[in-house]
Amino acid sequence: KDLCETFLTLGEVSLENKNYVQAVEDLSFCLDWLKASWPSDSRSIADTHYLLGVALRFHMKYEEATASFKAAIAVLDSRIKNLSHQMKSKPESTDETEEIESLIPKINKIKEKIGDTNKMKEELFEEID
Repeated sequence: KDLCETFLTLGEVSLENKNYVQAVEDLSFCLDWLKASWPSDSRSIADTHYLLGVALRFHMKYEEATASFKAAIAVLDSRIKNLSHQMKSKPESTDETEEIESLIPKINKIKEKIGDTNKMKEELFEEID
């Protein structure tokens, strides 16, 4: 876990320093480790997909960025589905409801990023023409 957190931090630093190739490499390493070690609906996996998408977008890898953003949404959707199933078995718990309510704005934010990424891609192709 510590190794993954280190690579996540390195990826974030590389992103801030506009070293997108290194950010993609570090975040991809962390993501691979998380996917092999954590539950498939982990918010950490979704967050890392999101950060990887940001790095890819700045690196002008728009298709890959969109795929990473969509993967983040899929993980969060899976999390919501699993939390909903848990709520059925213990309806008095509010933790699951609160978490679901916190995930919906995250999904909407990621969908906006996808739209922004598509717009950036279109603008790039317009400049080329």
